[in-house]
Formats: sequence, C-alpha cells, structure tokens
Amino acid sequence: RPPGITSAVKDPSPGWLEGFHLVEPLIVGMGKGLIKAFPGSEKSLIDTVPVDYVVSLILTACATLSDADKPYVYQIGTSHTNPITLSEISKIWRSYFQKYPMKTDRGKPVEVKPIKFYKSPESFNQKIQWQYLYPLMIAEKVLMRLQFAKGSKWYRNMIGWVIKSRKKAERVCRFSDLYSAYTMNSWIFMTDNSMALFQKLSLSDQVSFDFDTSKLDWKKFWHEIHIPGMKKYVLK
Repeated sequence: RPPGITSAVKDPSPGWLEGFHLVEPLIVGMGKGLIKAFPGSEKSLIDTVPVDYVVSLILTACATLSDADKPYVYQIGTSHTNPITLSEISKIWRSYFQKYPMKTDRGKPVEVKPIKFYKSPESFNQKIQWQYLYPLMIAEKVLMRLQFAKGSKWYRNMIGWVIKSRKKAERVCRFSDLYSAYTMNSWIFMTDNSMALFQKLSLSDQVSFDFDTSKLDWKKFWHEIHIPGMKKYVLK
C-alpha cells in the first residue's frame, strides 16, 4: 500500500502527476502566502512516495506471486527507509519558493515566511476564525447593505476583495480539518518485504523497476522534480 502518492521520479517523465489532491494544495498555499501557520507537530513524519515507485513495486510483486507459498504484504513508503519530518519538508518547500517565488495578482513576488505550527486544529481554526473569517463576514454583510454605493468602482473593488479574502480563510480552515490528522501524528509503514524483494532483482531490473525509497534525495526531489512537475502538469 502506498502512503501519499507524489509525482514520478522517472517514468513516464520526471515530475509527471495528475490531480491536485494531497500535498499540492499545501505547497501552493505556502507558495501563494495563503498558509502562514498550520496545525501540526514539527516532528511528525510525512510519508509520501513517487507514483512510479508504486507501479514498479506492483509489477515486481505480481511477477513473483506464482513463486510464493503464502501471501505476502508489500508496503511502500518512506517513513521506514527515508523519513522526513513536517519541519524539514516545510523548510524545503519554503527554500524553493524563496528561489522561485510565485507572483501576486499584480505580478509581485510573494514573500514566503516560516510556517508557525499550532498544537491542535481547534486552536488554529479559532485563530483564523476570530482574526480573519468573522471580521470579513461582518464586513461583507455591512457592504451588502450599502445600496447607494453598489454601482461605484471602489465598492466593487472592496466587496470583491472581502469575498475573496473570506473564501481564502474558509479554505485554510478546510485544509486544517483535512490535513491535521497527517500533520499531528506519525505512522511508520514497514517495508521489509518490499526491500527484500527489491534486493532479489538483477541490477538491470533494479534500474528499470526502481522502488528503493531509501535513495531519494528529498531536497532534489521537491526542488527539481515534484514542484516543477506540479507547475507543468497541474497548474497549467
């Protein structure tokens, strides 16, 4: 079983992925300056694995089924062989956007600050709600009552900004509810069977069907493969 699936290291092409599901919303949220704080433990292990590694393990395991006298469970992940913490991965993402910043609507580079981690999703959501969401909701209701100003340019700009900001705050709270189970906890998925299977492959097959997660260079993977691939294949 895979943990969170990320982009391909090699096949069908480096950085290839489809969908905007797991870490992609968090990466983009950080890059756009939307996520400046989040519930999570800095020591939590973030277990992700490239999609082509998953496919390589499935193909290799299927090829050996006829030789097995009992069923085997093959897991693939990185928490066992190549662990990386929430603190480490957030620093890698931030360093990427410091080098290649995303742009604001006005074309200015977004400054990405270190993420502040909260000890619970409840405390984080409460902060977002009281500091941003509730004031924006009140402002929106007040603006809606200003019938005399609805045709003016300043009104359109103001109500547009308030609604957009309110939706951003709501989105951050949804991210918190969705991802806090992963950022607040750590699980280690043992991959002994999978690594033993990999060692049985010939050297040429190890190259063709690589799923040795212990050799992944995390900074290189995120900086040179996943985030560029996300921009190319998803953020079109």
